[in-house]
Formats: sequence, C-alpha cells, structure tokens
Amino acid sequence: MQMFKAAGFNAIRVPVTWYPHMEAQFLLNGTVWDKDNDDIGTQIQSAWMARVHEVVDYVISQGMYCILNIHHDTGASSTAWLVADNAVYAQEKERFEAVWQQIAEEFKDYDEHLLFEGYNEMLDSYNSWCFASFATPSNYNATVAASAYNAINSYAQSFVNAVRSTGGNNAQRNLIVSTYGACSGSGTWSSHLKEPLTQMQLPTDNVDGHLIFEVHSYLDIKNLTNAKNEVNQMINDINTHLASKGAPVIFGEWGTSTENGYENYRSNMLAFARYFVE
Repeated sequence: MQMFKAAGFNAIRVPVTWYPHMEAQFLLNGTVWDKDNDDIGTQIQSAWMARVHEVVDYVISQGMYCILNIHHDTGASSTAWLVADNAVYAQEKERFEAVWQQIAEEFKDYDEHLLFEGYNEMLDSYNSWCFASFATPSNYNATVAASAYNAINSYAQSFVNAVRSTGGNNAQRNLIVSTYGACSGSGTWSSHLKEPLTQMQLPTDNVDGHLIFEVHSYLDIKNLTNAKNEVNQMINDINTHLASKGAPVIFGEWGTSTENGYENYRSNMLAFARYFVE
C-alpha cells in the first residue's frame, strides 16, 4: 500500500469474498460449495471480518480512499448466491442485508476515506454479460431482462437501507451501486446495450449527495482511433443515461481487451490508458 501511494494512487478497491467465511460447511469437508445443499447462513466469521478490517486499515493508514465491497459472491461462478432475478432477490434479501449490516457496524466510526460498494458484477440466472438476458436462447428475453433490472434496483435499495440503518458515520457514508453486470453501455451492435444504464435507478436515500453509480469498461484497442471514439461515445452515453439521474459515476474497473497480436500494441495501450483517464 505504501508503494501504491508513492506511485500516485489515491484509492484502492478491496474486493472481498464473503460466502466461504459465513456458516457453510464445505471448507471443513474440503469440497466445492453446493449452494443448494449447504446454507451459508447470515453470520460472518469474526476471524474473517478481522482480516478484512486489517486490509482496510492498510489502505486508510496511507491516507488513501478505500472501496470495500461484496465481490465474488456475484458473477458467473456456480458459487454466486447474489443473482439479478426477482425470485433470487426475495430469497436472499435478508441474508444480503444482514451481511451489509455487519460490515457497516464493523466500520461505522470510519470517516469519508472508506466507501462501501454494494455488489460487484451481478448477472441474471443465465449469466448474461453486456445486458440482461443476452445469454438466453433468443439473445433477448423481455421477461428475464425486466426481472434482472428490477432485482438490481432492489439490491441497490436494500444495500442503502442496510448501511444507513446502522447509524454513526454510515448515516452519510458515500455508497456505490453498480448497474446490471456493471455494464457501461458501450457498443452499437445491439439495441439493448444501453439498458443497464437506462434501467438503473438512483436508490432512495435519507441524505442527499452521498450515492455513486459504478460501471466497468474493457474496450478492444486493436485500432486506437476507434477505441478513442468508443471512449468518447461511452462517456457521453453515461452522462446522458446514468449521471443525469443525480449521482456521479466511477469506473470501478477498466482496462483493455487481451488482444495483443498487432503492431505497436504496447504504445497503443499506453496511449489508450492516458486518453481514457484524461
């Protein structure tokens, strides 16, 4: 963390996996977790919370901002218990809120250098990237998509409610909510790509000006000029469809594709990074 600070970074995102450190038994048996037959309960193990606390303190001690989240409990893994689906939200609402209440209680006295991010890249029951229901047989299913977007907004509201309920500095802590899949709306190959932006709602909050939207971006930079144009369009779309709802937007993750089989790859990557940041 001292090296990050010395290099000029001022914020560190700490992605935390919670489900193995709750009440499931699979670690004791040396097996892969079967979420359908091994309940993880609602209580976070004290030893794991202490370790998370230790890492957060590493960041804070350097005067940097720390973003703490629920990370690998979402996504395309079979261990993802947080899924963008109305039925799953109803099933997991109590557990999700209990996790955030425990995290919030642990850090309620920390100042504005600590931010909470409600969830990482949460996907629908088909593990659809880019936009909800993309992985369905027809590549779009309006019913599945509506359920996914509604669930994302429900999780976001539950997150805000759970943290605010703990009081202390959490009453006005900056809280981050991601779009469906943390999708940025980039691209033009489908008319549904902007839906993660347009369908995202700003949660209701009892304090003004302390919510932030988050998106992620990994663009293909084989053609640097096109990549720059795509960045311009993406920023414009985010301003139009997301920031306009009343909260700033951060890129919690960003980078490039892994394609590297073309001339001047490294110089193009650096040029792209500079352009993206500026």
